[in-house]
Amino acid sequence: MKLFFENNEDAGPSIIIKAFNHSFGFCLCHRREDRCIKYFGLENVMCSRCFGIWFGFLVGTILFTLNFLIPIQLSILMIFPMLFDGFSQNLGFRESNNLIRLFTGTLFGIGFASTFFLVIVQRPLLFIG
Repeated sequence: MKLFFENNEDAGPSIIIKAFNHSFGFCLCHRREDRCIKYFGLENVMCSRCFGIWFGFLVGTILFTLNFLIPIQLSILMIFPMLFDGFSQNLGFRESNNLIRLFTGTLFGIGFASTFFLVIVQRPLLFIG
């Protein structure tokens, strides 16, 4: 089994898994031009929400590595602003902008990373009073 990163012209940044003579790909971002970050050479590479998610996950990982633990309840709450932003926009209730997408994506990434590390890595500690 092989796992590698690929920047596909049509699909954008992708993770490709090759196993058992088959390839499986996971697109990391839709790369809509109006939602892409226009700075730091990231034009048409990643949208603001996906960039926020990856940046937030990196921040959450660093915080966990430095033993700064966010309570599980707060970590889960940090996930909801992005869900609200995405679903309310998708359902046509409102239109989001790149700054909101970046902010809610970053919150989501930090909250997801914190929840992931607390549940997967430190699961026994959650149940010890």
